[in-house]
Amino acid sequence: MSENSPKNTGAFLFASVLVCVLLAGLIAGGYYLNHYLSILTTSTHSAASTTSYPATPTMMYFQPGQGEVTGNVLLPSGAPNTEDILIYYAVSGTEHTGGEYYETGVFGPVQSEFSEQIRSGNVILYAEHPDYAFSYAGPISNINGLITEDFQLNLTKGRELEVELEDEKGNPITNATVSAAAVISAHQLGSFREAEKIDENVYLLKMMPATTLRIRLSAPGYSTREEDVDDYDHWSTQMQTAKPTTGKVVDADGNPVAGAKLRHLLVADEFEDPTHDAILTTTAEDGTFILDQLAEDAVYYGIVESPDMQRTLFNELKEDQKDVEIKIPKTGIITGTIRGDFSLLKTINNNQPIIGVRHEMIFTENKRASRHHSSISPFDMPYSASIHDRVEVTTDDKTGTFEFKGTLPGKVEIQIGPYLVPIDSNGQDDWHVELDLTTGKSEVIANPEGR
Repeated sequence: MSENSPKNTGAFLFASVLVCVLLAGLIAGGYYLNHYLSILTTSTHSAASTTSYPATPTMMYFQPGQGEVTGNVLLPSGAPNTEDILIYYAVSGTEHTGGEYYETGVFGPVQSEFSEQIRSGNVILYAEHPDYAFSYAGPISNINGLITEDFQLNLTKGRELEVELEDEKGNPITNATVSAAAVISAHQLGSFREAEKIDENVYLLKMMPATTLRIRLSAPGYSTREEDVDDYDHWSTQMQTAKPTTGKVVDADGNPVAGAKLRHLLVADEFEDPTHDAILTTTAEDGTFILDQLAEDAVYYGIVESPDMQRTLFNELKEDQKDVEIKIPKTGIITGTIRGDFSLLKTINNNQPIIGVRHEMIFTENKRASRHHSSISPFDMPYSASIHDRVEVTTDDKTGTFEFKGTLPGKVEIQIGPYLVPIDSNGQDDWHVELDLTTGKSEVIANPEGR
């Protein structure tokens, strides 16, 4: 057989291609390894680093876990802060599985220095101080198991913004409430600060951060508005006359409930505003209510609460709805008996022992369009919100007892000292909890006899 036979030629070509593939793999692998190491060395620093800088967010996946974020809080003069403040954080990212996440939290109090373990991801730190503007730093790439050092929160007096309000006809709106919060990376962070009225229809926002502001406008008889505004000194805008929503709250037997509070916990609108917990209105003697300050394009979710703590959820309240009826069914009661070391219970005024009750509720919107500011896909129909209640505990030498009215459907967590007791509630069943603080053993009984 000749040396140029088809068999030898094919073997030679196969070997050549294999060598090229291996070389290309080595070159590409080396490039990506070098690129990944470059990200690690420029984004994070070990505890022995003598110089370090806040990391810049990178297009990368984050391993599950935590990284350590350290830094300082400085006054406008550059001197260290000497007052106790809380530092809040927001972290977002994409895991290797492709799932996206967004979480918030808080730590402190701290003064000039801080060090905290925070979930890996792109992190924004921020602080709110009554004498300074909202202050923030980031986002940074916080990587599992590593340290990001020398992260600075610089407190400043901020800037001012005048807001001038008129109706559709150009008439001044003189009884409005104007407030603003910071928007960073398309998310609203921190609380709304209220403006001071300085003229007939001019409102002054003080100590505002040098970032986009989410301005909330509300006034009796006008649709509430929220709008993102950039770096202006003076902003003029119009408010639209409201289209009121009317309704009535009744009990399980259909009788009107006077003095019932409509508490909205979540508002789904074009801004994806975070959860609230504010009172929309209180029902009149005949159980009726009028809502004349809803936002034009918003959907409201929350709870109705009667004076005797009967509660239920409401879904999808919108502007211009008529004769809405909300029925409060018979609400379940949670009772409890506590034994053991009462010193483990949390206390409030005059050392009154208490427990905590946390409800996590799911609200569902029937149809959902994509929102401009949202990181949530159009397929995520459910919304969640939570509320916290404190319940006093009556104690004697051996036992403590409590009773909680107002159980809602959803997950319920009862915080008794250092222990959590979970309940999966339908909102109407009664429950009894037994817990020994010394051993941590608990028992939960549904619909106990004699109730």
